[in-house]
Parts: sequence; structure tokens; C-alpha cells
Amino acid sequence: MLVSLQCLQLLNFVPMIIAINTRTITENSAMLNFIEPCLQLIVAQHPEHNFIFIAEKPLLMQIGKHQNVQTIIIKQQAAN
Repeated sequence: MLVSLQCLQLLNFVPMIIAINTRTITENSAMLNFIEPCLQLIVAQHPEHNFIFIAEKPLLMQIGKHQNVQTIIIKQQAAN
């Protein structure tokens, strides 16, 4: 299916709300060293979108300094 150029241009102007679950990223995680710069770049390059970071404790990452970022802290689930 071919998508018209006009349709693709319209998609660039629709602001999105993007939720990211950061609960699996821990302080000692090697994943943190990779994901943090990637998320910082995406957040900085797309101020037209709103990002919601879901975490169990305040984020170690320095992403929350942008106006288009919101952090939601949820209770840690009990292990049974």
C-alpha cells in the first residue's frame, strides 16, 4: 500500500504521548549506559511530543529536566 507524501507530512505534526516503562533499568544495569543517552536524544529532539516515564523510584537518569517529560512513581510490587 502506498502512502501519499501529504499523509506522511501530516503525521509529523501530530503530537504524541509516549509512555516508557523504566522499572527494569537498575542502577547497576549495563542497559542504563545504553538506554539513557538514547532516551535523552529522543526527548531533546522531539519537544513536540510528551514523554511519560514509569518508575518504581525516582529516576537515576537525567531525562526529567525537559519540559516535555513527566515521571510517574508507582509502588514496587511485592514478590510472592
